[in-house]
Amino acid sequence: YMEAIRPGAVFSHSTLNTMAAWPDKVDLRLAAALTLHLLPQTSVVWVALPDHPSISTLTHLLPPTTPVLPFHQLLAPDQFELAVQTTPPKVILSLHGTPPFTECLFIDTVVHHQLASDPERWCSGGLKTTPSGCVCVYHLTPSYRYQKLKPIEPQMLHSCLAEVVLQCKVMFPQTDPHKLLGSTITPPNPKHVDRAVDRLQAMGALTTSKQLTSLGRTMATLPVAPHLTHFIAWGAALQVLKPVAVLAAFLATDSPFLGPKRLSHVSLLQTYSAWRSALRNNDPQFCTREGLLEDVLEEVALLASQFVCVMVAAGYVGDDCKEPNHYADLPSDEKGMWMVFLRAALSAANRPTPLKEAQESGDWCVTSLLRHDTTITTVLPSNFLLLFAQTLVIDNTNVWLDGWQAHMADPFLEEEVTALFTLRTELHTHFSQCVQTRDYSRFPSDLLDELLGAVDAPILLDKIDAQHEAPEGPTSRLEFSA
Repeated sequence: YMEAIRPGAVFSHSTLNTMAAWPDKVDLRLAAALTLHLLPQTSVVWVALPDHPSISTLTHLLPPTTPVLPFHQLLAPDQFELAVQTTPPKVILSLHGTPPFTECLFIDTVVHHQLASDPERWCSGGLKTTPSGCVCVYHLTPSYRYQKLKPIEPQMLHSCLAEVVLQCKVMFPQTDPHKLLGSTITPPNPKHVDRAVDRLQAMGALTTSKQLTSLGRTMATLPVAPHLTHFIAWGAALQVLKPVAVLAAFLATDSPFLGPKRLSHVSLLQTYSAWRSALRNNDPQFCTREGLLEDVLEEVALLASQFVCVMVAAGYVGDDCKEPNHYADLPSDEKGMWMVFLRAALSAANRPTPLKEAQESGDWCVTSLLRHDTTITTVLPSNFLLLFAQTLVIDNTNVWLDGWQAHMADPFLEEEVTALFTLRTELHTHFSQCVQTRDYSRFPSDLLDELLGAVDAPILLDKIDAQHEAPEGPTSRLEFSA
């Protein structure tokens, strides 16, 4: 390839190695540098990016004075009108998109996107050519790799539909999501829309009549999947915002490991904290020694910082944010009380499942999947399920929770179960008030002490089996829906 583009030229080993090992993911620092170089030469620099986290990362990499405007299929009408105008000068960060005009310079960072980066297709699609000629395209990948790229599916077909439906309800609250999404150029499968609506209703983001709730509006404030925003909100209420923000940032981006891994959420936090310590101690070889991808860790750092800033603005008053630090001092003791609150946030924002090897012991787990076959798992006692399951029905010793049926091993726990129900009601009620008022300082600190006591004495659930809903008409039962 190198001989073909420059016949007779002699290239160094470092140049050949760099071209041969060109990554599948474009370095956004290169995109930021090119953007700043081009901006004085044109009125619009249009940058195509693969996902929402990339938009957030590139926004933070550009100077605060840079006029940046995100552009995607859910843009509000007034923002869309501003984006398609060629004045004033601006940088447009687009999801897989191509410019609707040619008076701009186009930077292509979407390394798996072939059709959108072909200027001839733009002109053949009916776009007019300006006197200055067609738009100038900068591909941030070598041409030998570009020729092998695979076309990507339209954004609508590979996006998180729960996030898309949520944004639709924010912009068009009275319009049915099925009707709105069905009118798009690439409509998703109606069954997938149904599944997204059901998921949002289970999380409390939508009512049974598909109306947006206060929690739903909170979930729409961050450019990540709704369940991650739910996780961050519970982290703020339970005073463990920074660890939760880092975990949510990992789940929104990529795996920092070069190969497959199986580890716990705490181990992932320890890896991140060790990297921050290495930066503080000027240890540039840390990522190489540990087999970590530094660009992923930097993206996680930017996202986590954004999450924390949003929640601090919403009244978060936890001790971990009272003084600025570099996240090198994240808690790591798995027996500390912070771990109880982290498990509580994981349980509240996810749907734990019983461990396959411990169906009779009542152990549950929350499993998170990152790319490159990285699996993150945390084990939970049954008490967390009884406190944070979205739906819970108890009839004598039978328990139904979030699609599972179980049995209380100790039948003489009526007093403990009643106290747990009282605490559960208070936790969810105060969390709802924090969300509605956007003031997380309202969450009572004494409830955190009660939560610590509630998980000290485990309530064992055994004989766990899949059961979608409780049967109708038990004679004496307690019911609660979050």
